[in-house]
Amino acid sequence: MGQPIFPIISMIDINFKVNKTVLLHRINEVDAFDVPLSLQSKDILEIVINNNAMGIDSFTYTFKFSKDKWKAVENDVFKIMNDYEEEQSGKIKSALKRKI
Repeated sequence: MGQPIFPIISMIDINFKVNKTVLLHRINEVDAFDVPLSLQSKDILEIVINNNAMGIDSFTYTFKFSKDKWKAVENDVFKIMNDYEEEQSGKIKSALKRKI
């Protein structure tokens, strides 16, 4: 999984809450993932955005699947590292449509 990132990071990124809301909206859309997923209650999705600005390596957004939709949860790095293994990785398709 990598190195734990403590929640203090969210206080440094002034856009953390906005980014979390945008990500949450996108991952709950039908076409968000590039492969069909068989999601089960309590599945965890961790999105890590690498960013070397301000000397910070990355920002981590954590979501839990419950009642057929993703919900934002606080990042508990030690629980995730101890209780889960990485199953799949992929890309989130852009929701933006370009007009030419």
